[in-house]
Amino acid sequence: MVANLSGRMESIEGQYEEIKAENQLLKEQVKQNSKNSSKPLSQDLGKGFKAKEKKEGKKKRGAQPGHEGHERRLYPIAQCQSVKEYYPDRCIQCGAALRGDDREPYRVQIVEIPQVVPQVSEHRFHCLEFEVMNKG
Repeated sequence: MVANLSGRMESIEGQYEEIKAENQLLKEQVKQNSKNSSKPLSQDLGKGFKAKEKKEGKKKRGAQPGHEGHERRLYPIAQCQSVKEYYPDRCIQCGAALRGDDREPYRVQIVEIPQVVPQVSEHRFHCLEFEVMNKG
């Protein structure tokens, strides 16, 4: 039994030495890259690409001073189908009655696309036969 265990132990030690040598070979291969071997750059592992760091700009977010804004232009009043006027009754802050005339009111236009109404047309294709003339 001791001889059997001794034989198994030697076999396991042999396998261990083989695995150790293979492990060393694989470690050397991992250390190889395009700089220290004939491997192409595309096969380099590990480093990858770093994302560029954002530099803090001097400008704040949003529109900059002096920049012309982009707004949707209003249609001429002549193209509006209806104009609705809204007048406040009382002051929002103190509740006092309001009166007067506002020559330049704040304008908002709502453009709505009318509901699509389908136009149905029927096309009829007839099959006709030749008239057979019997000469009798």
